[in-house]
Amino acid sequence: MEASGLSSYLHQLSPHKYGSQQEDYLARAEAAINEAVSTIRAGRSSETPLTEVFSTVKDRFWAIRHQIAVDHSTNNAELFGTYRASKEAPPTELGYVTPLTALDFPYREYNEIFMKQLQEVMDPMKRTLRTFEQREIRTEETALGRKCAFSVSVLEGRELSDLKLIYYPSDDEIHSVLDTEKSAEEVKTDFDLMKELKAKGPKLYERFSMPANLGHLITTYPSPKTFPDGSYEGNLDHLKNLFAMCTLRLEIDGKLYALSRYLTWLYQDYQTDPVERMAKRSIGIIVHQDPFLIEATLQEIAKVFEKAILWDRATDSLQELKNRVALLRFLYAHCMPCVRGDGAVGDWLELAIYRYHGFIHTHHNSSTLPCFEPLASLRLSHYLGRYDRTITVTE
Repeated sequence: MEASGLSSYLHQLSPHKYGSQQEDYLARAEAAINEAVSTIRAGRSSETPLTEVFSTVKDRFWAIRHQIAVDHSTNNAELFGTYRASKEAPPTELGYVTPLTALDFPYREYNEIFMKQLQEVMDPMKRTLRTFEQREIRTEETALGRKCAFSVSVLEGRELSDLKLIYYPSDDEIHSVLDTEKSAEEVKTDFDLMKELKAKGPKLYERFSMPANLGHLITTYPSPKTFPDGSYEGNLDHLKNLFAMCTLRLEIDGKLYALSRYLTWLYQDYQTDPVERMAKRSIGIIVHQDPFLIEATLQEIAKVFEKAILWDRATDSLQELKNRVALLRFLYAHCMPCVRGDGAVGDWLELAIYRYHGFIHTHHNSSTLPCFEPLASLRLSHYLGRYDRTITVTE
């Protein structure tokens, strides 16, 4: 097999992560990418709308990624390539709650990248060693003609209880909003009712996802037990009495759409700056895009795909092509339309576009994990600034 254009970053760190059959995966991934190039060419020849071509390519990639996971007996293989924004998608034990990813091993390098940016955003917040006088901050920029915003809210531990962010909604609360006899437990696994609840009772809707996300953070990284004599049991890095809740938004059709959200913790020991301590010790958790925003985001991605395919080397610069592909990559990573497997699909989409345009030796750089570069970027411009580190575009 010829050398693959795909990054070996994850395989180097965790060779057994996806079934220990890397050579077969690479061969099938390369075949999928080349098949997509043929599909694009055929679509161009038949003058099929390129947004439809995107849909065809995307669906085929999902099917191939699913089959690879099944054939390799990957854990939770049934979730790979499974579209999560559909009633046909099997609900998890948490129902139709947005999945999350912790920036922990094997992604710790991206936790450092994420934390450095988060520290920069939070540094201007007014605070002392004992209290946050400013509890919210928001930054905004324009990149590639689109507004991009990132906001942070800092909450004390007791406020999670006061705002009911750690409590699932009760049956009575659900029935006050929805005309249904189903219990809250049943509603969370009913796609249509969850969609209706998001529209009619967004705060209640959030209380299905936030307890799960905060619960994961608190239980996966528990604060150590401390004893009167000053001794402790556990990891001191996990001490927490403050929580940072963040949202990344990008302009789509003139509106700022929420993409990923992020959670992490801070600790005030009255001796060190909590933001500085957070940057060195805390772990960020990515809460992927809300399922009921995915369809609109995919439609936008299809439009970006169209512009990338219509790039003309006779009149457009290579940088223009990179910008279009990078935007697609950024949107697709944060959209994460499938329960599992979208990192690979994003890689394949990216390489297929470049190969279609004749850049057949384009390859991802194995010092980076391409799908996590956008996920760990809190601004589109940050990702654009790092894009050339992730990929070498060449004929």
